[in-house]
Amino acid sequence: MADHRDPNDPSTPPRPVDPVHTHTRETVVTNNTGSSGGGSGWFIAGLLVVVVAIAAFFYMNSGGGEGGAGVDVDVTAPADSGGDAAPAPDAAPAEEAPAPADDAAPADDAAPATEAPADAEPAPAQ
Repeated sequence: MADHRDPNDPSTPPRPVDPVHTHTRETVVTNNTGSSGGGSGWFIAGLLVVVVAIAAFFYMNSGGGEGGAGVDVDVTAPADSGGDAAPAPDAAPAEEAPAPADDAAPADDAAPATEAPADAEPAPAQ
């Protein structure tokens, strides 16, 4: 039920005070620096990236990047000559080389190895 008493009428008795809610009015100060937009800007940017990626995928796969309408591919096999093809000649088997001897001596004309060059001197500092 609504209270329709006039608060300026001196004959109106005061309202009873609620012991739990002692404050009837409260001043709230909000300091909004504008640095936080709630994340909606990041959401919109992410959504745009996804849309651009999907559009690029369809553009690349549709052949639009290379002018796809002018490409003509012929995949027909060449016609058969109608005659019997000559069989391939039989190849002679390769001759086997003899196995090397187990106690083969080194060749007499073997030259000794040349000596390695001396270590190079470092370049002079400039």
